[in-house]
Amino acid sequence: MGVDFISYQENIDTTTPQGEMIFTVMASLAQFESALISERVKAGMARAKAQGKQISRSPIAKSVQVRIAKLYEQGISIQQMSKQLGIGYGTAWNYVQRLKRGESCDPARTMTIACQCRIYPAST
Repeated sequence: MGVDFISYQENIDTTTPQGEMIFTVMASLAQFESALISERVKAGMARAKAQGKQISRSPIAKSVQVRIAKLYEQGISIQQMSKQLGIGYGTAWNYVQRLKRGESCDPARTMTIACQCRIYPAST
């Protein structure tokens, strides 16, 4: 069972060897362009990270993190936490998972460590 593509305007017919070749070349070019875009995005993110810029979303406020910890200790469900605090379920779930792993959300117990990193592009 297969699907054939025939375009009269571009004169492409995948039922013929020539049309199949054109279709294959077009698919290869699309895949190549996708790989180039991915490479550029990764390089840009690495450069931004090397410059100390934040790439990911900002963390939620420390006060909200502390409230999540308190609600978790009280046995409140993640669904109820997210509604009470006005945050997404996934956000509440992520912070609860951190609590389960023993990571502190309390700013008084959190230590910040600064480091300087250099990222070098991979050689091909």
